[in-house]
Amino acid sequence: MKTGQNVMYSAEYFDHLAACNNEIEVLAALMRLAGIDISEQLLNTLSGPNGFDLRAVLARNFSILERENALGERGAKFLKFLHVIILQYQRAKLAQRDLISDIHTLHQYLKLRMGPLTDEVVIALLLDSSNHLICETIIATGTSNRVNILPRQILKNAIEKSASAIIIVHNHPGGSPQPSNDDIRITKELINIFRPLDITFHDHIIICRDNAISLRERGYICIDHSVTKLGFQRRGSN
Repeated sequence: MKTGQNVMYSAEYFDHLAACNNEIEVLAALMRLAGIDISEQLLNTLSGPNGFDLRAVLARNFSILERENALGERGAKFLKFLHVIILQYQRAKLAQRDLISDIHTLHQYLKLRMGPLTDEVVIALLLDSSNHLICETIIATGTSNRVNILPRQILKNAIEKSASAIIIVHNHPGGSPQPSNDDIRITKELINIFRPLDITFHDHIIICRDNAISLRERGYICIDHSVTKLGFQRRGSN
């Protein structure tokens, strides 16, 4: 397969790239087409301990990518724009779905969005009455092992967007998606905040790399929006 300026773009060439299992080859070809002169050997220097992972590279902070000698400022900008385009495409698909009925698609998006991040980040997914995505908003960014979830900020965003429901998501860069005591505690607080406002608190999802844990699926959040594992009464209980 020819490379660089000598490549012959054709249906066969793009069919080859579509079937190619070598992410470096595909990325290098795209960057060269954009006028960024880079070789597969240089891109390979971005590999992590388990080899080259395109998703992890794209998710890196822009300032970190800028410091990569293989990329330079222009290459770093290109990769971040590519990442944004992919996320926008995936988010547009979410907007057409009932996120509670199609939890698998939501988890796939969230793993792409947050799985490779090296710092903990909290986002809120604000939904309409049909559980379609209104918007996604970043609530807080923390360190590699801690982030503060701010109920006031979440509430402010939900009211401003006239949300009927909400899903909170944050990541665990350390590798384990298991909820901590703090994760469970803040879930309880958020349920109690949103219940009297008639805003449904659907879920608190924890993401790590290739896993997603739903506190609702784990039984911490009931359909009636009370936390049974923490000893709260269900609505209508004595």
